[in-house]
Amino acid sequence: MFICPDSYCRYETPIIFMNFQAYGRLLLGDDSGYVNGLGDRDVLTDVERDHGASALYLLIPFSFSSALRNDANTWMLTVRAVIFFMFWLGLVSMYLLMKEVTGSRFLAGLGALALWLSPRFFAESTYNNKDMMAVACTMMVMYTGFKLITGKKKDFIWPLIFSFVAAMNTNMRITGVIIYGVIGLTYLAVILIKKEAGLLKILRGIEALVFMPIFYIVLTPATWYGHLSEFITYVINNSEEFTRTPVSFFMAGNIYDSVLYPPDASYIFRYILVTTPPVLVVLSIAGIILTAVKCGKSVSKNTGLNKADTKYEGLFYEISMLIYLLIMALVLIIKKPVFYNGWRHMYFLYPVIIFMALCAVKDISDMGKIGSFVSVSALMIQLVLSVGFIVTNHPMEFSYYNVFAGKNLDTSWDGDYWGVGMEQVLTDISEEIGECSVMSSEAIFIKLNLEKAPESVREKVTLAGWYDWQGY
Repeated sequence: MFICPDSYCRYETPIIFMNFQAYGRLLLGDDSGYVNGLGDRDVLTDVERDHGASALYLLIPFSFSSALRNDANTWMLTVRAVIFFMFWLGLVSMYLLMKEVTGSRFLAGLGALALWLSPRFFAESTYNNKDMMAVACTMMVMYTGFKLITGKKKDFIWPLIFSFVAAMNTNMRITGVIIYGVIGLTYLAVILIKKEAGLLKILRGIEALVFMPIFYIVLTPATWYGHLSEFITYVINNSEEFTRTPVSFFMAGNIYDSVLYPPDASYIFRYILVTTPPVLVVLSIAGIILTAVKCGKSVSKNTGLNKADTKYEGLFYEISMLIYLLIMALVLIIKKPVFYNGWRHMYFLYPVIIFMALCAVKDISDMGKIGSFVSVSALMIQLVLSVGFIVTNHPMEFSYYNVFAGKNLDTSWDGDYWGVGMEQVLTDISEEIGECSVMSSEAIFIKLNLEKAPESVREKVTLAGWYDWQGY
């Protein structure tokens, strides 16, 4: 947590503060010192108004300390600690879900480790305050959604929790409403097929349906005071065509521009393929195929889906996650939203991908001892290899590509987007070139890393300014 970039987090902090300020105005009044100390940007009109902050609301108590807010390094460590805590809260939720679906603590543990030890996710779990928080919220939604489906008819706690985390997830990414809808429809299908659509079961569904939008508005100050429809339009437009900040990037040896020369619809799928550990790629594809086969068999034989045992509800849940992946694939193909920097904007799909991979391990294990040995051994070997990559390349493990990415990675794919290696680059420049000035399209990365660099580096290297990378 102490060896990671803080530039991105610092850039996002004023956006988070806009939300805190809105709550402060509501509860403390406009003249509050706390409110005035958070800046003068308005969450209702700012160009960067809330596009995902609710997962970091645990920072609110810390924000009351002006000394902490104004101490950039200490504040960033606090932000990272909250990011890490929220990620692990999601990871525990993922473990609990997989334990219930597979019936095995061992497999559930392997599944949780598979997600955490995927090099990119391991790296970003301490500093990506937006995309990784969407991952954490998705994991919570998946678990609480399963508890909604499998809960008893008098249980009204899980529907409420599900509504809250679904609202938080939708705040982080507007596409979060899709998995909420898929799980809601799955709940409806389960109670209809099992002929359990009694009053209490229906009320549980209504509870989840009614409270989610209420929680969403409460968690999203940018929707207040009549701005709901305008904000939703703003978020959707930015999700589909984010053109305010064009970004150039590598993919498979080609240079693209997120606005002027965007890649085709295969972009996200190719990035998932080349940045996911290869064994997980194979297992996730196997999980998708096996789930589809199980669905076909159950429907053709009219068995399985109407049983009372939780394992059959687990099958239903597998099918719902498969449907969710198919829906998201269609959205990506049809809408062709603007992306850059790998596939981090769609990281929230990864828990579902890992879920399908673990379901494959369970299904293959159920086929016999040989299948169990092969699938579990392959997954464990992949975990060991991932740990080896992380240890060998820390803190640059974010720049992980698998064998499917081909050769010449440095000239074919994006590298250090987060500027993790910037301090090392500055050190190398000071040693090999000596006194000099440097320019960068990301001058803030240079500035912040120079502040942290040894005095011997700061004496030799100065920041001359920045260039327009669009014309570079």
